[in-house]
Amino acid sequence: MRSIISLYKKLPTWFKWLGLVVVASLVGSLVLKKLTPPATPTPNSPLTQRNYLGEKTQFNHVAYRGPDLTPPPKLAIYKAENLSVYQVISRLTQDLGLKKTKDNFWESPDYSLTYNQMERLFSLVSSRFEPERLPPINQTQAINQAQKLINQWFNTSLKPLLTQVEFFKGGLELTKVNSVGQATYLKLGFSYQLDNLPVFLGQDNYPPVSLIVDGKNKLKKLEFKDKLLRFALVKEGSPLSVSQAVNNLNHNNGTVIFAQTNTFEPISLKTITKADLKKVRLEYRVDGSGLVMPYYHFWGVATNDKGQSFKVEVITPAIKK
Repeated sequence: MRSIISLYKKLPTWFKWLGLVVVASLVGSLVLKKLTPPATPTPNSPLTQRNYLGEKTQFNHVAYRGPDLTPPPKLAIYKAENLSVYQVISRLTQDLGLKKTKDNFWESPDYSLTYNQMERLFSLVSSRFEPERLPPINQTQAINQAQKLINQWFNTSLKPLLTQVEFFKGGLELTKVNSVGQATYLKLGFSYQLDNLPVFLGQDNYPPVSLIVDGKNKLKKLEFKDKLLRFALVKEGSPLSVSQAVNNLNHNNGTVIFAQTNTFEPISLKTITKADLKKVRLEYRVDGSGLVMPYYHFWGVATNDKGQSFKVEVITPAIKK
């Protein structure tokens, strides 16, 4: 013992301080690990294995400081079955007089319909430009017209996402505006509903169907994914709380589905050093195998290990294993 003390006294001062720092760091790490709650087990989800850039994201210091959200007593896992989208194509071609002129392209004097195979997305766009001044949007009438068109062409239980209405003005090129009073166009998304919650496809941060209607309640644009779905219940389960979901993010059970800086520069998402989340929504998502699970979808601001700060959207499973 004396020899150890004697050896310690002979060590350089800087080496002693270095040893103290190392010991303090180890103790601090052990204390922090002890104070951090364990992760809440959830079913495995392929949607959270990689972010939308195809990378694995390491989360650190994630916190939620937004309005509280109380989940329902029970959530569920479903299985989605694909239905043919060409029933919709048939209705559109009949109602709008569209003729197929080449692969993945239909047209009429008033509209053109195209299919993007990479994005698996159909786009119906008005071919006419009205030079006269459009009246301002009547939000109620525009939403009713959008729902009428959805019912007419899709014949499904698609419901409007009324919390995500967007407003635009302009002519050939539309500019986003902040209020309905400035708008001559309204964009509204539609999604399937399970347990009164919206259903999204994969890691998409936009709904499977959306429409733009002008101030005369005429359709300017319709976009929809190339598959329709119906759902069958697999099993019910207990939900996670928001705090448990945030804790799971800090245990890397979750991923980034969208990120953007104010200058639109490339972002590294491999390591998030801090995330301040301000908004949350409970929703269902369909993975590539057709399994449908509930997720918490968070919005906020994050910082990465490169010092970049950016807007971020994050998802994590909301049902216990």
